[in-house]
Amino acid sequence: MVTVTGLLLLAFGPVSWVFSQSTNSIAFMGFLHMAFWAIAVYYGLQFLRRSVSLLNGRAGAHLAVWVSIFVLVTLQMSTALRPLIGTSDTFLPSEKKFFLTHWGEQITGRVKHHR
Repeated sequence: MVTVTGLLLLAFGPVSWVFSQSTNSIAFMGFLHMAFWAIAVYYGLQFLRRSVSLLNGRAGAHLAVWVSIFVLVTLQMSTALRPLIGTSDTFLPSEKKFFLTHWGEQITGRVKHHR
């Protein structure tokens, strides 16, 4: 699943680069990256489900928990490793935020700086 997701994200790289060169809208680029991520994860999950069924297994609760953790961690990485888009004074952020908090602040424009 991770390999299929990674390969699809790699394939979307040139498309993302073209749009990054033609727009200054961070909101649009964030949406585009999240759309690419969602498509890649969807096809990765489909590959995982088909692989499990080919091995005569069934996708139980343990697989659902693993997928939920995988999705949550990759979404949190968009905040923990920011800025994925834009500029920053530091290499990594000094404050810790949950990804929904960070996204909400970015969308509303009310960024809180903690020192």
